Amino acid sequence: MKAFMIIIFAAFTTLTVAQSKATANHISKEIAALNSNDKDTEKKAFVFPAYQGGKKALSTYIAQNLDYPDLAKENGIEGMVIIEFYIAEDGSIEKVGVDKSLGFGCDEAALKVVKHMPSWSPAQLRGKNITKKMKMPIYFSLR
Repeated sequence: MKAFMIIIFAAFTTLTVAQSKATANHISKEIAALNSNDKDTEKKAFVFPAYQGGKKALSTYIAQNLDYPDLAKENGIEGMVIIEFYIAEDGSIEKVGVDKSLGFGCDEAALKVVKHMPSWSPAQLRGKNITKKMKMPIYFSLR
């Protein structure tokens, strides 16, 4: 009788483990599908703002319009200014300010180049234009 009980217990345990593995695999597949759908939905739900022409055009704009301050040149100042600004619903640049300062006139030069940037394509949330806060590093190098 003991042997029969052990065989039944072993069979029940094996069946339960097999069902658990099958259920776990099924649930994992469902979760993966949901996550995949969520990622697709997120991509469609939010669109980041973009500079007209892309990153290369933005780099070109900054290189052509950034004036290296004489005071910074005379003192050998190099480094980065981080500018904080908002891309409005219409793509215009608003509320421009310095987040990380370098000094020697570099902050003012970086502010000027960002304030005068052409409009961007605005951020979108579920197909509607929204205002988005941005931060942009402006590099100063004498090389």
